[in-house]
Amino acid sequence: MAVSPPVLSISLTRNSTCTSLLLADTTGEYGVDGNTTGYGLPSGPSINDITTVTIVVTYNSLPTTLTYVFTITSGVISTCTLQIASGTPVSITSNLTNTAWPFTASDTFDLFDDYGVTIPAFTDDIYTVSYKIEGTTPDVFDFETEDTSVVLCASQLCVNQRFASLDWSCECSSTKAKQAMQGQSLIYQVSSSVALGDLSVALSSLEDLKRLCDTSAGGCGCS
Repeated sequence: MAVSPPVLSISLTRNSTCTSLLLADTTGEYGVDGNTTGYGLPSGPSINDITTVTIVVTYNSLPTTLTYVFTITSGVISTCTLQIASGTPVSITSNLTNTAWPFTASDTFDLFDDYGVTIPAFTDDIYTVSYKIEGTTPDVFDFETEDTSVVLCASQLCVNQRFASLDWSCECSSTKAKQAMQGQSLIYQVSSSVALGDLSVALSSLEDLKRLCDTSAGGCGCS
């Protein structure tokens, strides 16, 4: 029989120190708070019908991936592996701090936590996260969604510091101001390009932004 798909949705938020992304499953349950498209909708899978959850995190500027595969039994994670790019999956089950699923806004899954495996650094990048659920009841199914998060914390700090350090009495201030304004414009360009679905322009702007922050620290020597 055909399985009715829930409207699968996730949210991605940065933690307070901008050192990781936190994922929550925001699909919800059918019939709760007027939800008509969540888990348990007529002819659709309930939470207890989900047996596998796969999360793939793509670092778009490298590019590389992190792949988490969870085995789920009645809403509880029984096993989890982490694979980096095309490497060998490694069990991280013992490193999980919570085994309840779905991940909620108050109990998120930390995509870049220390699970005993060395992963590529979490830096300014455009991260695409795909989220897939699978099961066999009421029939074999797999449904997937994805979201993208733009992380520019270090770049924004760099630009803020440039604006804060401007000395308008210095004859070189116009050059430094131009660099600061260029940096802020690139930040807007990265975010706007992602919002418009133009990843190529966004990555090019991100590369320019990192280059600006890495190489334009010098000046005329005015304090």
